Amino acid sequence: MRIIESSESSLRRLFMDNFTAAMIAEHLVSFDGDADAVATEAFMAGRKLRLAGVRREGRGVGYVRRDDLVAGKLQDHITPFEEDEVLSDSEPLVDVIARLQTRFQIFVNTLGHVGGIITRSDLLKPAVRMWLFGMLTIIEMSFAREIKHVHSEDWKKYISPGRIRKAE
Repeated sequence: MRIIESSESSLRRLFMDNFTAAMIAEHLVSFDGDADAVATEAFMAGRKLRLAGVRREGRGVGYVRRDDLVAGKLQDHITPFEEDEVLSDSEPLVDVIARLQTRFQIFVNTLGHVGGIITRSDLLKPAVRMWLFGMLTIIEMSFAREIKHVHSEDWKKYISPGRIRKAE
């Protein structure tokens, strides 16, 4: 019994601590705040970018939406980063997923600078599928342990004879 609990605990730690925002983040294309809005919009359209970062003195300070860039400079259209929409690149994937329930995108802070973005479509990446499969495996292990602990051998009476034959 101790081996199963230890294995389950190790798996839980593996999937909760080691699958992070960095695994699914994309580079946030950024421009200086004094860049021309119309030229930037054309660049973004050519690359199908909906958002781009804005830098001031080399540091990311916010972002612009392509649809807003009709005239002027980027700094005229900037939306500053909000504290709750910027996560560390080491943030566990479970927290990233939770945050994306209320936002269309979150930004990723790496080495003290916002340099990445995660959108809901990034949840389709293989790393997320591997994480989800791992979490389901952990849940299955927990159920199996509890069934064995609570029902010992009498659990078989709750399952049809045909299902037991297939399992055996």
